Amino acid sequence: MDYPIKIAGKAAVFVAMFRRTLNLLTVALVLASPATVMAQTFNVDFDAAFLGVNFDPLTLDGNGSDVGTGNGMPDAAEMALVSAVLRDNSLDLSASGGVRHTDVLRAYEQALASATTDVETLVSVWPTVATLSAGYMMLGQSGFDFIDRMARGFGVSHQGDYSLALITGTQLTGAGDADGDGISNLQEYLAFGRTSIAEYVSAALDPSQKPASDQITDVILPESNHKTIGVILYPGFEVLDVYGPVEMWANVPEFNVIMIAEEQGPVMSAQGVATIADYSFDNAPALDIVMVPGGIGTRTELLNETFLSYLRQVHAESEYTTSVCTGSALLAKAGILDGLSATSNKRAFYLAEEQSSEVDWIVDARWVESGKVLTSSGVSAGIDMALGLVAKTHGINSARMLASTLEYIWHEDADNDPFAQFAQRSVMAVTASTLAIENSEPAAGVILYTAPRFLQLFFDNAPDVARSSIMLQQIGGDTRSIQLTGLHTMNNRDLMISVAEPLADGHYTVTWSSATAGGGTQTMGSYQFEVKTNSQ
Repeated sequence: MDYPIKIAGKAAVFVAMFRRTLNLLTVALVLASPATVMAQTFNVDFDAAFLGVNFDPLTLDGNGSDVGTGNGMPDAAEMALVSAVLRDNSLDLSASGGVRHTDVLRAYEQALASATTDVETLVSVWPTVATLSAGYMMLGQSGFDFIDRMARGFGVSHQGDYSLALITGTQLTGAGDADGDGISNLQEYLAFGRTSIAEYVSAALDPSQKPASDQITDVILPESNHKTIGVILYPGFEVLDVYGPVEMWANVPEFNVIMIAEEQGPVMSAQGVATIADYSFDNAPALDIVMVPGGIGTRTELLNETFLSYLRQVHAESEYTTSVCTGSALLAKAGILDGLSATSNKRAFYLAEEQSSEVDWIVDARWVESGKVLTSSGVSAGIDMALGLVAKTHGINSARMLASTLEYIWHEDADNDPFAQFAQRSVMAVTASTLAIENSEPAAGVILYTAPRFLQLFFDNAPDVARSSIMLQQIGGDTRSIQLTGLHTMNNRDLMISVAEPLADGHYTVTWSSATAGGGTQTMGSYQFEVKTNSQ
């Protein structure tokens, strides 16, 4: 009796193709197996191999036809079938179109020899990795693709000869028919193997043992857990803001990272290194996860309504929206953070705060999760946030393992940013936490009731940092120079420098010298201010 097979999705196509080519495949296997091959047994504990690389053999189902999907049965159950065939040197189901021990043995020996060489560098960490790789090769092309993606994440790839395994795997995977009885291995697993893998294996290798008609069930394949992450680039983005998180996410097999910009093509970073945008705003695919980096170019994009509109569009459809550094200023400007908590680069915290008063800005946080939005502090903090997202989607142990594999010490405490002490707040939030001098000529007699930790001078035209200097001196008493460090620009129209020591109450003078970027004339100036922290 020809039992009905109801397999949803692509599995049905695989079965149909298999039936059409079964006889040719059997002939090919016979011709490929010389009569001189001696029958041998081969005992392989694939469950131990799974555990040896930190996989759970009871739940892992990763070798579907699409990235990030399974085929409806645990991979370990499929490998249990492989193991059973290897153990039985008398097994020969070729007469009914099924598998033969000698063919499977030769395929496995070839796969194991190739895998032992290909993944040699991983054996010191995971001693069973070669066995597991060979086991996946015995599940055909989808098994090869799954384990090779995993291996590439750790810097190796399967370059050896797996040709026999890829042929034999068409009969041993879920869509195959190991005993040639017209019932797929997957259907036999659903009928016999949910409570006992041994019962599944017995049925899958016995043409006389078939599911009853009422045991044939529709196969509902797992939904894809593949996620597309879109990094939104713009001129002047910070390199580590992008590639820190990308280094983490690109090593998660289910994550596919793409680059998007307003125009497709190369986008120049703040460091002068270009990155190719795979897509433009007009042709980018749907995104599961959105990431907005920071960088000096943030200031320009705050005025770019096309950019902000695209952020609103992709955020409305995303599962998660994330930002690094001053990328949160762009999210705030777009209105995405209103009513949420967020953080940003501490030394440019004011920039984010100034975009929206409807956001609960958290100064002390390394990264903040609020609703479906994750925002991080500056630059390297994006790596910590990226691992935090991996912990949400794959569990904290997976995030820790990924960090360790990439030799990164994960700052796991999202609420504690060691750089919070450098937070430069908006003057609307913390009066005079930074001394800001408009157009380089301040009003006389400025009194500060909070000692400044930064000096920031604003100019009509972009100053040349390399040809600029700022000096701070205390007036009266022991007149001395105060140490300043890290002269830089935040927005192309300013000079900023850190005050390296606490300022005592008293009078101070600032002397500056600068030239316009591009070789302009040198100009100089000075001004005075008073620190009066003990005033009531």
